[in-house]
Amino acid sequence: MSRRLLAGCAVLCGVAVWMAVAVVPAHAAINKQISFQGKLTNTDGTNVTDGTYSVRFRIYTDPTADSTNTCSANSCKWEETQASVSVSGGVFQVNLGSSTALPASVDFNTAALYLGVKVGSDAEMTPRIQLTAAPYAFNTDLLDGLDSGAFVQLSPGSQQTGSINVSGTVNSNTFNSSTLTFGAASTATVQAAASQALTLTGNAASTWSTTAGNITIQAGSGTVSLGSSTVLSSSGALSVGSGAATALTIDSGTTGALNLGTSANAKTITLGNNTGATVIASLVGTSTTAFKVQGPSSAVYLNIDSTNNRLYVGNPTADSTAFLLIFDYKNTTGDPTVAAANNGAEYYNSANNKFRCQQNSIWMDCANGFNTNTVTADQAATQSSTTMQNVTALGFPANANTAYVFDAWIPINDSNATADSKYTFTAPTGAVMDVMTQYSGTTATANVICNITASATACANTTVNIANHFIQVTGHVTVGGTAGTVQFQFAQNTSTAASFPVIKKGATISWHQSN
Repeated sequence: MSRRLLAGCAVLCGVAVWMAVAVVPAHAAINKQISFQGKLTNTDGTNVTDGTYSVRFRIYTDPTADSTNTCSANSCKWEETQASVSVSGGVFQVNLGSSTALPASVDFNTAALYLGVKVGSDAEMTPRIQLTAAPYAFNTDLLDGLDSGAFVQLSPGSQQTGSINVSGTVNSNTFNSSTLTFGAASTATVQAAASQALTLTGNAASTWSTTAGNITIQAGSGTVSLGSSTVLSSSGALSVGSGAATALTIDSGTTGALNLGTSANAKTITLGNNTGATVIASLVGTSTTAFKVQGPSSAVYLNIDSTNNRLYVGNPTADSTAFLLIFDYKNTTGDPTVAAANNGAEYYNSANNKFRCQQNSIWMDCANGFNTNTVTADQAATQSSTTMQNVTALGFPANANTAYVFDAWIPINDSNATADSKYTFTAPTGAVMDVMTQYSGTTATANVICNITASATACANTTVNIANHFIQVTGHVTVGGTAGTVQFQFAQNTSTAASFPVIKKGATISWHQSN
């Protein structure tokens, strides 16, 4: 056969097409090939010479486009070339898809599919053949007259939408649904068989909720269990969402107790969100035992008397058991930030072993209303030095624009051969000081009074040289715009290696804010 014959065939070739559809059981796998028959003729209508030919087949979604292009993702969806198609009397028969499988991208659920045929090196024949269905194949689009969209898929690849209209009983071991809606005028009943349990199970993110109306769990003649314990019997009621103003009501019924966690196993009961800002608004009662916290053997740990406005730690009625009220404690120096809303607050500071109370927006020692520091070990002045040195414990922090009163009792040992010590108080820059000191001794002339009216004004002892005497201080300081420390200092009055005073353990300073 000459190429002229093939070229003529491409222009005036007559092609007859037969499509055969095999009927197979629904559960069997199908042969995904299409049987195709045709006839090749010359331009004068005679059959082409018997033999084998190379024939290219393509499926398009357009009746004319892309015949000269490579088969890509445009209108050409599939192609194959069968190199040895047998032709006898002009007739040939092939199975489309036998060389290159028909891909899923060929959508046979559409009318716009066209078959293009090209023999050898000829151009593709025109017109293309539109693929059509066999008559009874129309039924494959329906099941008992229903379109596929009327059915629910098992494990669909994507979420399905629509409504399921069920009249009667739905029996299922497992039911998964994002939304289950019942008719507005009907009563929705979820009921297990008489001999079976009704189990409602959720995962970690599950919630039960109601937008409007109530959710009621009713025991009837039996019991309702959440988990493994019976929480509702036929004589009680559990109501969730009992009205617009009440989010949750749990009532034990006309008699009996409402118990949350009564077994011997340890457990945690959380009301509200323990990581957020949820607040339990109120515990309401109208008696002297409106609310109790009880332990084993009915021991009362906490009692709220809503009649007399009292809160008891332990049992209001005297008994042989003492319950301790233990405050929170802070293990670092310094108090919490002062705020008027904290007035009346109290806590324990383990850094200085003191109870601290806030009164009139001022923190102070609860025992005497003052803040007190104590020297815990003897401190000697540096020998042969007249430079003042701090006794750190005999000082206190002073806030800007704040006034303080303070007292100090400072035992001192001046038992060396020469009585020769000096002392002072320093204050922040700009502070106004009014401090009176008295240096005690064994004679009237030794009780010397010395006033400190400015920071670092020195007072000296040149008359007393005994082991047991003290400096008594009463003072007032008004701090200006610069905060700092009010600090006691001491040193030798005259530099000497033999004479050095010693501040004794137990020296104290007490102070509080006065404005």
